[in-house]
Amino acid sequence: MAAPTLGPAHTTELDTIATPPPNSTRHLVGCSRETVFVDGRRVDTLPIHADRRIVRSIFACRVTLYLAVVACTVGWPLAARAQTAAIAVQWPLSAWASSTPSAPVEASAAPPPVVEHAPVVVPKPDPAPVSTGHFLKPPVFLFQPGAFVSNLVNAPAGTDAHAELNLRFLTLIPTGFSHIVLVSGVGFTPLAADGGNAPVFFYGLVIPFNVSSWMTVAPVLFGGYAPGFGGTTTPGRYGHDLLAELGVLLHVGPKLFPKAPGPLGGMSIYALADQKITHRGDFSPAFLFGLSLPLAP
Repeated sequence: MAAPTLGPAHTTELDTIATPPPNSTRHLVGCSRETVFVDGRRVDTLPIHADRRIVRSIFACRVTLYLAVVACTVGWPLAARAQTAAIAVQWPLSAWASSTPSAPVEASAAPPPVVEHAPVVVPKPDPAPVSTGHFLKPPVFLFQPGAFVSNLVNAPAGTDAHAELNLRFLTLIPTGFSHIVLVSGVGFTPLAADGGNAPVFFYGLVIPFNVSSWMTVAPVLFGGYAPGFGGTTTPGRYGHDLLAELGVLLHVGPKLFPKAPGPLGGMSIYALADQKITHRGDFSPAFLFGLSLPLAP
């Protein structure tokens, strides 16, 4: 049976090739489609390259999925191991850096720390001792019972040494200078006869020097107002004379009775030598001995 031929409308340049057997398939040169002959008739199917692109896409998806699985299976443990190794290397380096001593920084190079929002507390200074502002200080009152001895040294012709009971009351006024003390007082010999018991007033300046805690030496320059002073020859007439005195005090009370109250705790033993400077005649000092008892304060 002869194979049917296509009409003129279906004849192309490629149809000049011999008619293939029925139900056969061939690829035409230069054709991008697969040509199928059914019962001698040519049937064009889908392009060949379309089927190939689908297959290639499926293969590429499979390969990508496989590579992703491999990357997750192998890459994740490797990344964890790398991070662990980095930490193991970084920790000794940081420890070594912290243990390495840094170069000393001068104190002047660093700015002083600034504390913000912190109240500045300035300590209140202790109150200064209150000063009265006066040159004269509170007075000290003393009672000095003792003995008065005259004509002991260089006695006038026809006279002998003579001792009498002597009572003195003194007021000491300290000043702003430790070595200047003002003194005033009165003394009398209550048992003397022939008018010898008349009171003697004195006033002057004491310059004390503490030799030790036991002893004080005090030169005194004072004026005396008493009967027979001032060169008067009238019996019982008072006059003024300037006298010099050297005193020595032993502070037995503070040393022997430090806790004793009143005059006993501040008691001293005194010894004085007085000499007239004016209207004096021969050098013949008078001596006074006794106890010095503070009355107040």
